[in-house]
Amino acid sequence: MLNRRTLGPGALVVGAALVLSSCGLFGGSDGSDATRSSTVPRSTSTTSTTIAAPSTDLLSPGTAPRRVLRLELTPGVTTVAMTTDIDLTQRAAGTTTKVPSPAVRQVVAFRVGTFTDGVADVSFAIRSSAVVRANTDLTDAEVTSIDEAYATLAGIGGTGRIDTQGHLTGFRYQIPPGASPTVRTYLTTVQDQFQDLSVPLPTEAVGVGARWRSTRTLVSSGVNVTQETTYTLTSLSDTEMGYTSVVTQTAQDQDMTLAGLPTGTTAHLVSARGTGQAAGSTPFTSMAVTAHASNKVTQVLDLTTGATTQRLTQAVGVTLDIAPAP
Repeated sequence: MLNRRTLGPGALVVGAALVLSSCGLFGGSDGSDATRSSTVPRSTSTTSTTIAAPSTDLLSPGTAPRRVLRLELTPGVTTVAMTTDIDLTQRAAGTTTKVPSPAVRQVVAFRVGTFTDGVADVSFAIRSSAVVRANTDLTDAEVTSIDEAYATLAGIGGTGRIDTQGHLTGFRYQIPPGASPTVRTYLTTVQDQFQDLSVPLPTEAVGVGARWRSTRTLVSSGVNVTQETTYTLTSLSDTEMGYTSVVTQTAQDQDMTLAGLPTGTTAHLVSARGTGQAAGSTPFTSMAVTAHASNKVTQVLDLTTGATTQRLTQAVGVTLDIAPAP
């Protein structure tokens, strides 16, 4: 995508908060400049699960041989790179505006603890983040400006839990005392998105061709989003599985909490509907996943300032690539 201008820090945060619900992105627009790094904290979280695990229904068991799929993650650190590209078009008062946003590559490290009673603590830390300049006409000064917007989140990490069925729950950031109100609001609104870093596995024995459906409620920007994902098992070995997935998301008629809005302006979601698809591979012994996802969502919002309400329609396209990183 060709990007002809940069976004200020406020626009970056608002745009990220609005689009994360389209595909459950983690780290799509937070981050740091490429020279910053952070240390992964030891996985000592004792936070109880605050996010309900998704319900999973087997639709087809696939072909024989079949077996029960379970994660057996090896304790230690796994580092992944996530590259996110967002296309955002806004329509309001008869005017259509394309909001450019260059792709961002972010490296995040995860430390997994030992499984106890089928559950392990997980900690994470953002190691680096950098604008992807390919296919843009960004100048050096523009790249510097965007990286400065991301730099406020450098070094931030947090904790959560994962079980042998692939459910990631209880994730929350450890927010530094000096973080700005905008950063705090943004991190709070996206913490539930960590659910989508792992594929929820069925309890039944399955083989290649198996299909199962996962239903869950996400919270993004203070909005409850119903997500239904259908997975198909495309390959299976002793060490990993390959899959494809199709996702739909719906939300309607509720207030939103958006960082970066002008003082005195409130947001109300009228409706949202998204569709997407993904393909990837998931090891059973580490979080070194590989995946490509593309999603589209249409959102209708009312922004109210005093007695004036403006209707805003957003069309959002998001692509996400995840791969192991050194």
